[in-house]
Amino acid sequence: MSSSNLPLTLAATATVVQNPVYDGKNFLIWEARVRSYLAAMNALSAIEEDTPVETMNSKALQDDNIAKGVIIGHVNNLMKLTLTMFHRAYHMYGYLKTGTQPRRLIAGRN
Repeated sequence: MSSSNLPLTLAATATVVQNPVYDGKNFLIWEARVRSYLAAMNALSAIEEDTPVETMNSKALQDDNIAKGVIIGHVNNLMKLTLTMFHRAYHMYGYLKTGTQPRRLIAGRN
C-alpha cells in the first residue's frame, strides 16, 4: 500500500461504528445506537408508530423493512429466533424493550 492511500484508508475505517449486539443485558446502549442509526436512515417511525400494515404507504413499508433488518442484524442468535414470530419492526422493538408480546399478537392478530 502506498503512503498516499494510507490516510484515506484510515479515515474510511475510522468512521465505521458497529452497533452493539443485544444480548438481553445491554438494552439501553443498544437502544440508543439503534434509534440513532434508524434516525439517520429516516426510518425511526417504524419503531415509534404502531401503524397497521394494511394502512402503510410504500415509505412506511420501506421504513419497516429497514428497521427489521437493523434490529435482526443487531441481536444475538437466540433473540433472532424469538423475533421471527413478529412481522413488524414496531413489535420486534416492543418485545425487546419490554420482554412481552403485544396483546394483538397474543390474540393471534398481526
